[in-house]
Amino acid sequence: MFEVIYNVMYEQGAQFLLRTEGAMAAQYPGKPLWLYADEGFGADNLRVFFSECLVKEPDLLGLVAPVWAAEVCVSNFSVVDSWEIAAFYLPQLVNHTNQLNLTAPSERDYTTIAAWMKEFYREALSADYAPEERSVAALVANGRLYCLEAPVTGICAMGMRIPVQGESYKMGRLNMIYTPPYLRGMGYGKDITAAISALIQSEGRLPVLYARLENENAVRLYRSLGFEEAGRLIEYRFGGR
Repeated sequence: MFEVIYNVMYEQGAQFLLRTEGAMAAQYPGKPLWLYADEGFGADNLRVFFSECLVKEPDLLGLVAPVWAAEVCVSNFSVVDSWEIAAFYLPQLVNHTNQLNLTAPSERDYTTIAAWMKEFYREALSADYAPEERSVAALVANGRLYCLEAPVTGICAMGMRIPVQGESYKMGRLNMIYTPPYLRGMGYGKDITAAISALIQSEGRLPVLYARLENENAVRLYRSLGFEEAGRLIEYRFGGR
């Protein structure tokens, strides 16, 4: 079985990144702390490492970590919500024929995509985020944001591919897969997931993604394309200390 390391160093703009042998953590503005630690790292070492994170960001919104590590770190926080998350990887894409081709969004679609991003964060992450059109433009310019466009309806789904930093990982992460409610049930979500996965594979990278297990439709879609579970994390949202 392929082991997916919960590598959090996949985007720029981090408030801080901490790494030591056996553990790593990244904090991005407005997001929970992402933390990974090998079980052999030990609870005592993890407490010391986590305390360094708290020095840099004492008011954490939440934490995403392997279950054992999260249990060590959350004892002094007021937990208001939690979700179980599965990490998936794609060893081989199941034969799938897309209805539409993958394309980069055009400037006329930036307003719509910014609104979709806001809805994605609300639905998938229970978070408030309202990106500006210039953020959308930057993602398109960097080759990270893609969409499907139908002849009559226009853009009908979006998704991102984020190359994981470091050649040793050879992964590409899928993120922000979204179809607006009025176009759901037509296969566009599956199409864009397959298309971005194929793009990542064409670069010689392994497609990986995360999904909340309570989102049964998304999990079923990913499995239907050949994604396999690599491990589980838990996300906690905090109400203070």
